Amino acid sequence: NVSWIRRTRIGGDSWEGAEVPLAEDSERYEVDIIAGALVKRTLSVTGAAALYTLAQQTADFGSAQASVSLRIYQMSTLYCRGAVRAAVV
Repeated sequence: NVSWIRRTRIGGDSWEGAEVPLAEDSERYEVDIIAGALVKRTLSVTGAAALYTLAQQTADFGSAQASVSLRIYQMSTLYCRGAVRAAVV
């Protein structure tokens, strides 16, 4: 299970620590599971968290993985995929 803090495209420069406005019609993300240059799977989620199950890992890699490379994109009706955030978890 991986989670992240949502960012915003407008009105998100406050230092007060409050949750930023969504600035989209809905909250959606795509999470690409990466192996080298290959996208093994794309998870579509409606909140700031995604679950990459053992069954999915086994289907994609043949076994459970100690770590996984991923790229997270916030989706936009206007702009499609937003800026990427890459991580190894």
